[in-house]
Amino acid sequence: MRKMLEREGFEVLEAGGPSEALEVCRQSAAELDVLITDLMMPEMTGGELATQLSGSYPHLKVLFMSGYGRADIEAQGLLSPGEAFLSKPFNVARLCGAIEALFVDQVQEANS
Repeated sequence: MRKMLEREGFEVLEAGGPSEALEVCRQSAAELDVLITDLMMPEMTGGELATQLSGSYPHLKVLFMSGYGRADIEAQGLLSPGEAFLSKPFNVARLCGAIEALFVDQVQEANS
């Protein structure tokens, strides 16, 4: 996924798990715009990771992904209606479209 995003012009910070993600973000001077995380991981859920990072990055957009379908994930209480979600597997066009969609509402509000 990192390679796909870098080919599309994104700057990517990569981590192998939640603890590493928190550490990478602490060490980075970059302003984070988007967190792309799996919902179900060892250590903590993607939602818990997003909550921890949102304290330092209040404008952070979050794109959750999973190999399970949205209905299954919502039924488990891991995803709320309206939260951005991408079902695996996906291609670069779907990934970039999902990222772009995170910012559409923000642009529409600014133009209102």
